[in-house]
Formats: sequence, structure tokens, C-alpha cells
Amino acid sequence: MKSDRLAPWAAYAVVGIGSLIMLAPFYFMFVFATHSRTEIFSLPPPLWFGDDFLGNLKILTERLPFWRNLGWSLYVAIASTGLTLLFCSMGGYAFACFEFRYKNALFTLVLATMLLPSFMNMIPTFMIMDALAGSTSRARSTSRALPAPSASS
Repeated sequence: MKSDRLAPWAAYAVVGIGSLIMLAPFYFMFVFATHSRTEIFSLPPPLWFGDDFLGNLKILTERLPFWRNLGWSLYVAIASTGLTLLFCSMGGYAFACFEFRYKNALFTLVLATMLLPSFMNMIPTFMIMDALAGSTSRARSTSRALPAPSASS
């Protein structure tokens, strides 16, 4: 009887500990954004927020076109989400409401492509973007703007 009451609490404890472990990188990302490079690479690493956030933001905006890149990222995210919603809604409507030849075969093909992991699309997507916009030349010029990490700076 006592184990019946402990089982849900043990499950909650396991889920809680797992969620803390999975959220730790996000916490450290925010903490490290407020420290200088030497403080980040010191041992032990900082566990609480520092006071270098505005300086780090200034360095970021001086060395990279941060706001332009953020704008393009938002544009791509919103456009791809909108187009995905549009075409998936039209396809779902067609499969649900219309009877046509090869409907089952096409639906099976759609489901089979959904079973593929998303990272399998990474290289073909990059190749398409490279052919359309020449993204490799921009990526190379952007990566040259970044300094090599060193513990002294």
C-alpha cells in the first residue's frame, strides 16, 4: 500500500531531475552571456549572472550584422511556417474530402516521408539554399569576422 503512494512521487522526481538536466544548457547560455570570455573559461565556471551583458552585446553587434541576421531568421521561420500550414492544410483537406485515383498510395508516400528524421533534410536543404542564394560565400565572409577563441581575451 505504501509503495502505491510512493510510485507517482518517484516518477515526478525522475521527470523533475530530467527536466533540470535538460534545461541546464539554456541556463548556462544566459549566465555565460553576462560574463567576459576569461570568466567563462575559468575553473570553476560561473554559476550566477555577471555584469558584462551590455559589453558582450556591443561586441556582437560590432563584429556581425546581428540585427539583419535576426531579421532574416525571423523571415525564414515565419515564411516556412506559413507555407507549411497552407500546403499541409490543403493536402489534408484533399485527402479527407476527395476520392481520386492512387489516393492510398499517395497518402502512404506522405506518411513515409513524415517518418524520415528531420536531420536527413539538412544537406539537401543546404544544397538548395546554396544554389539559390550563394549562402556559402556569405557564411565564409561572416565566419572571417569572428575572432578565434582564446583564454586571454
